[in-house]
Parts: sequence; C-alpha cells; structure tokens
Amino acid sequence: MNVTARLGAVVLTTALSFGAISVGSSANATVSGFSIRNSYTGKCLNAPGYNAGLTVVTCDENNAKQRWANVAQEFQNRYPSLGGWCIKGQGHEQRALLSPCRTSTETNWVVNSLNDNARVKIANSTCGYLKEMPGSVVGCGARTVADADWWYIDY
Repeated sequence: MNVTARLGAVVLTTALSFGAISVGSSANATVSGFSIRNSYTGKCLNAPGYNAGLTVVTCDENNAKQRWANVAQEFQNRYPSLGGWCIKGQGHEQRALLSPCRTSTETNWVVNSLNDNARVKIANSTCGYLKEMPGSVVGCGARTVADADWWYIDY
C-alpha cells in the first residue's frame, strides 16, 4: 500500500471513530418540528394514524408521529405520510383526532407561546382545552384541577 492510500485509510478511520462522517440510514435523521409534552405525565402527543384518536406515549424526539408544526393556527403532524393532517377537536369532552387540515374552527388552535420549553394551554373554540384524559387518550374540554391540560413545547 502506498503512502497516499495509507494516509487516506488513517484519515477515514479517525473520522469514523470521532463521528465526523455519518454512515447511517435516513430513518435516524432528525425530524423537523416540535413535540407537545403533557405537563402532568411527561408523555408526548402522538398521532397513530389517519382519522385516529390522538394518544400520549413515551416521548421520542425522532418519532415523526410525535412531531408537530404550527401552520396557520393548525397543529400539523410531521410524519411524511400524514402530511396535511392536523389536530381536530370534535366536541366538548370528546377525543381529539388527526384529521385533514382545513382551516376550520375544529382544526384552529390558540396557544400562548411556541417557544422552546414554553408551558402552555392549547385551546379550540369547538371543544375547549386540549388535555390528557384517562387511558392515555387525548381529548379536549373543560380545564382540569391537575396539570392534564398544560403542555410543554419541546424543540
């Protein structure tokens, strides 16, 4: 092996051992958006699928089904195949769903801050406050005594 080839091998080995070169799948790539974490349980808002009721699960910042963007007052899920799907409030004390974004009172949400680590209430004129309900279900309705209707925005 000539000097240039040996030098190249040493540089490549050193770069890989220090992480300067990333060799991995795109599945491990950083997911855009932010997580919405419940203040009471510490679990994150999760979109299980189309027209499905939202849940809270153990937080995983690399899981796109737990990542959100605020687009025109709608919380749009960042999971690629769920693009264009937003949180929808059905009615007072009912489950919140993942539904097509349509800029309506059911999909428009008011939040007082989208800053990192902001502790917020998320409200909708159709159903009330977004909150964690028994059984890891997410719904909306009246304010709660516990912190089930308080959330953290995590980038």
